Amino acid sequence: GRKPYIPSNVDGATDAYVRRADGTNAAKEECNDKFVELATRRFEETGGTGTVLILDSEETTTSTKLMGAGIPGGHIHAPNFGQVAVDSLTSVGVNSNKEFLSDWIARTKVPPMIWWLDYCGTFDGNKGEGFYPSKDIESIFERNLIEDGSILGLTVCRRGRSETQLTYDHTLGNWVTGRAAPYGFTSNVIWTNSYGGGGIGSPMIMIVFEFHEVISKRKRTETGVKVEEVVEEAEPEPEVVEEEETVTVVPVPMKN
Repeated sequence: GRKPYIPSNVDGATDAYVRRADGTNAAKEECNDKFVELATRRFEETGGTGTVLILDSEETTTSTKLMGAGIPGGHIHAPNFGQVAVDSLTSVGVNSNKEFLSDWIARTKVPPMIWWLDYCGTFDGNKGEGFYPSKDIESIFERNLIEDGSILGLTVCRRGRSETQLTYDHTLGNWVTGRAAPYGFTSNVIWTNSYGGGGIGSPMIMIVFEFHEVISKRKRTETGVKVEEVVEEAEPEPEVVEEEETVTVVPVPMKN
């Protein structure tokens, strides 16, 4: 049956979705499977050196699936401010500390190859629970934690929004694209999914972005500023020297 809504990043939490009789959720499982597929691909592309950042609960569902697909637990980071969740995550071998995602972003120095910001709340955030998706994404760009080929999955609740899924896809897509551009990246939406709503749980949406570099990280690091603040010196245009027209003078014989 339906379980009560409890955010997955607090102690004693459960998934805030309608479940099957066996305790699983079909739509959430589909999102997990897609993320694992993308993470595995990126892990192979990085030669087995990349890391993964996820928001996971004490059920360790995503972490377990990632490790089952061949990504070592030592390459997975799952910050959580619930001690029960942290204990569960560390027990299966992933990196987890009792902290907000914003704290992890502020201290990390190695950009993950792929992110899944799997929030239970709305994109605007929740002051009481201390999470703000929009601010977290801003910080990720400000800290230069996106690289060429990086993938970022975002799950938020559409509660209180009047848009359809398609419209909200565009809303979030345009917002992320607008934030990526000043830091030298383009973004493409490569996958979306939605579930819940209509009396069967909170309406959720997952949208996955892939980023590509349009200005090198070296240049961004050298300038220390966003691309929009970098003023390129225009190369001087070559001086055009006009050739003088040659005039041939033909002597005219004088009459006597």
